[in-house]
Amino acid sequence: MNANQLKIQFGASEHVNHFKEALDHGEFVLLLECVSPGGDVAPETAGELLAALHRSVAEAAEEFHQKSFLAVTDCDDPLGMRSVDYLLRLPPEEAADHVAYLSGAQGDARVKEQIDLAAASGIVNCVCVTGNPAPGETLRQIRKREFSESVEQLHYLTGKGGAFHAGCVVNPFLYSAWSLYPQFFKMMKKIHAGAQFVVTQAGWDMVRLQTLRWYLAERSCFVPTVARLMFLTPERVEEIRAGHMPGIRISDDFQGILDKELRFSRAQFEAAQWRRIELQAAGCRLLGYSAVQLGGVTTSAQAKYAVERIAAALREFQNFDQWLEAYNSYLAVAEMPPDSESFFLYDRTLQRAYPDELAPPRRNEPKLPQIGVLEKFFWQVKEVLFRHASSRPASSRMLLKFLLAGCRNCEFCTLGETMEICVMHCPEKLRNGPCGGVLPDGSCCFQNGKCVHDQIMRTACWRNRVPELEDDLFLRGESPDENNTPQGKVK
Repeated sequence: MNANQLKIQFGASEHVNHFKEALDHGEFVLLLECVSPGGDVAPETAGELLAALHRSVAEAAEEFHQKSFLAVTDCDDPLGMRSVDYLLRLPPEEAADHVAYLSGAQGDARVKEQIDLAAASGIVNCVCVTGNPAPGETLRQIRKREFSESVEQLHYLTGKGGAFHAGCVVNPFLYSAWSLYPQFFKMMKKIHAGAQFVVTQAGWDMVRLQTLRWYLAERSCFVPTVARLMFLTPERVEEIRAGHMPGIRISDDFQGILDKELRFSRAQFEAAQWRRIELQAAGCRLLGYSAVQLGGVTTSAQAKYAVERIAAALREFQNFDQWLEAYNSYLAVAEMPPDSESFFLYDRTLQRAYPDELAPPRRNEPKLPQIGVLEKFFWQVKEVLFRHASSRPASSRMLLKFLLAGCRNCEFCTLGETMEICVMHCPEKLRNGPCGGVLPDGSCCFQNGKCVHDQIMRTACWRNRVPELEDDLFLRGESPDENNTPQGKVK
């Protein structure tokens, strides 16, 4: 072990995790999102850029009395710097307060390498995400890759003896019951696996943000939540509309409002976006969120300005009714749902900040899916054949699995836990639930047709087996134990 490693480990053991401390004490936190540099940026240059951004955020936080830290995400460039490597360009005592996003797009081995490096260097605030394919990758190329699933990453993190303050991500901005429920079920799996805070995907629908808070309250799950916001530019709007930011969506109605704002001038457009960020941030605090994470801020000057504006908004709006009046006149004019058939999990949202104990919110149950007689017979046959597939060798009844379920000759079979639908049809091969990029109507963002987990949810609802979808599936690469119960599975 060299002198630098000794210095890192010593510094990490003495350091107070100010991000976790702020969440624990109910202080509202602002995370400024920055992306690790691509392979075309020299490490020295990257370090200078990160140091400047860190100084700007720290100075602004002190000046405007707003707890603020960085959230470092992995770039899409396979040759780029990873988030933990990037944070280590800062001195250990400065890096330890920030949040590193661990992308599974590089596979299990690379993620575990980053986790081990974080553990050795005192970077303890880590958020596990599946990650996105590299830009331009075809469906065939995506299928050939091995993505590390966030549930599995969390199991590995928590196996480090409580060294990490771990987070996870959920996408509440979905408008079909069949796509929304699997997102929430997977979030609960992540929390059971050790996630101590939850970060949302970026979005503009405050009803969906409140729905997540109410769902967690209904489940008596009081982990801190972080709402991810996005500062928009005309170029970023085009990227989102083109599908280059999976999981982030701009409705047609919201797009029309953005077009009107841009019609006057770029300066007018920018001013409108800052006001939108202010209202969202203040609303999130009043809805019970512990923090917001702001993406799209790329310079030190923008970062300082963001801290100033959000701190001012938190002072401006001191109660929910005052905020709701401003929200209704500015943001609620945009319809965020894609159509009138959109599913709403609760009634009377955005009429009050928190669920009323005397009149708790009523959950809207999805209508049972329409299943034909032939399709019912087909599923019943598969259930008889494959209900106990996970306790048998994967090669058992392989021909029938291929013909009836389109199985892909997996190392371990999960048909019994996934409504006899093979989860390996997911391009990213995610066993425990959908990625955050699933489209609002439940379609896969990488191929034509419905998300596999959307199909599983529909079938589970019809067959009255929905509670099973919160059970962890066994971890990739682990073998069944002596009782034929896959390791890592929650009984």
